[in-house]
Amino acid sequence: MPVPTPQPRLARRERAIRAAARLLEHGGPTACTATSVAPAAALSRRELSQAFTHAEELLGLAARRLATQFLDRVEDAAAAANDPLEALWAASETYLRLALRHPAGGPVAGFDAATGPGSEPIAAAAVELAMRTERFFANLMVAIGLPHDTTIATAWLATLDGFVLRQRRTPRSLEAMLDALARAFTLPQPAATG
Repeated sequence: MPVPTPQPRLARRERAIRAAARLLEHGGPTACTATSVAPAAALSRRELSQAFTHAEELLGLAARRLATQFLDRVEDAAAAANDPLEALWAASETYLRLALRHPAGGPVAGFDAATGPGSEPIAAAAVELAMRTERFFANLMVAIGLPHDTTIATAWLATLDGFVLRQRRTPRSLEAMLDALARAFTLPQPAATG
């Protein structure tokens, strides 16, 4: 039997990671099984098992992909801003928008909820995302003149995550959440444009 060439194997891996990330994003860890990933990636179960050492490898790669996409979009929103204060608010608004769209309350909340067999790769992705996000927001806060103290960034992110988690019980508009954030941290929002 011929050994698969690296290119088709890499293409199969990429298709599987993309499919697993979609399933993980929309259905959580329980939706991300070999039985569901293989057809979503247009692969047989055998091709899927040949592409990965074990299911946890695929799950970890999919979780990291989702986490990276989430933070990339938050960073892109900040990068498009005209000044550091606007960047902080643009990043916060994007963080909330993305997290509120996610069935589990965003990658961090969804990943934190993952427990049971195979959850270690998801937990590792959650920790990595939380650390990167905290550093990113801490750097934004330094850029607007706040002290270089991760405590402020941690509190800011905890507030954002709290808004997302409470949204199911007490729905609020995005504007109301941002106004509450501004009041809690006594930090002005940039003037609305257009």
